[in-house]
This record gives sequence, C-alpha cells and structure tokens, in this order.
Amino acid sequence: MLPILVKDLRQQVRDGYLLMFGLVLPLTLTFVLTLAGVGRSTELAAGSATFFLFFLASGMSGLLAEKRNGTLARLLAAPVGRRTILAAKLVAGMVLALASMAVLILATSLLLGADWGPPLQVAVLVVALVAAACGLSSVAAAFARTAEQAMNQQSALAVVLGIVGGALFPVPDLEWLSRLTPHHWFLRGLGPDAEVLAPVAVLSGIALVTGSIALAGARRTLTL
Repeated sequence: MLPILVKDLRQQVRDGYLLMFGLVLPLTLTFVLTLAGVGRSTELAAGSATFFLFFLASGMSGLLAEKRNGTLARLLAAPVGRRTILAAKLVAGMVLALASMAVLILATSLLLGADWGPPLQVAVLVVALVAAACGLSSVAAAFARTAEQAMNQQSALAVVLGIVGGALFPVPDLEWLSRLTPHHWFLRGLGPDAEVLAPVAVLSGIALVTGSIALAGARRTLTL
C-alpha cells in the first residue's frame, strides 16, 4: 500500500493540485475578500478552505487516469489486492486534503488573525470534513467513464455544494437546503462557543455513506 500511496502523493504534488487548490486559490480569495471588508477573516478563511477542498479531496479519479495511461493494468497484475489499491487512493486524497487544511489554518491564523477555535475541536472537525469531502468527491469520480469526466463531475459538485452550503456567501433562500451539505455543518462547528458533536456526527455519517457508494463504484472500474 505504501508505494502506491507515495506514488499518488508525488503525482498530485507534481500536477500542482495541492499548491493551486490547497493553498494559492483559497488564500488569495480570503485575502481579497478580507481587504474588501466583505466579512470576518475567520469566516472567509473557513469558507474558502471548505470550498476549494472539494476540488482536491478525491483520490478516485486517479484510477481512471491510470487506466487511460495503461498503468492500472500493471498495477492490477502486481501482487497487491484490489482493496489495498482502493485504500491507497482514498488515503492519498485524505492526506493531501488534511495537509491543505492544516496549512490554511496556520497561514490564516498567523497572517490574518483568524480564530478557528480550540485546536482539538478544530482538528476533529477538519478530519470529519475531509472524510466527508473525500467520500462525496469520490462518488462523483467513481462512476465516471474517463478521468476528464471524473474531474468535470467533481468540479461541478464542488461548485454546487459550495454555493448551496454558503461557503463563500450566505444564500438566504437556500438556507434550509444548506443543511444537507458538509459546508454548513463544518462552519456551524467552528468558534470557541460552538457545539461540535452534531456537526462531527453529521459529517461522519456523510463520509460513511458516500465512502461506501464510492468504493462500490471504484470496484466496477477495477474490473473493466
């Protein structure tokens, strides 16, 4: 599992996904909106990080890219179980997403004075959010036919969930619908006085359900 995981992480870093979606875009957007006086730095940082996280979180689209490049067949011929391959893909996506969130939290706290809340509470929330994001993004990728289709579906999902969930700005008419998104529950759990158990429970439930669906779809890809 470790060689596959390391290879996936290196590929993602070389492709620039971590730098672009995990650092440059969310930090730039947060700086611009904060300087424009749109809102508090903490809310803007959390919303931007959550929005761009969904572009980064899935490792499942890598299966289709490897199939297109012919490396998936060699990987399946190696003495590695299919579950190990799927686990490595998911873990790679989660590691990248966690690294992105950690850097953003540190950067916005130091540079913008953002107050995310008690460290332990934030850490638990971030892990639950990343798990949910990986699950949802993997569902979008697992049932695609090509790597390009997977990326398009994942990007569309990220934009729709970000808007409905109020990641960048609240949409009053969609407030009731936002409760179905991970963004709503993550933002609700932030702050020194916020109640964290319900957001963590909902995010974990989303991760469990969508992760199971994504794994079923990914097994189909491995048998083609």
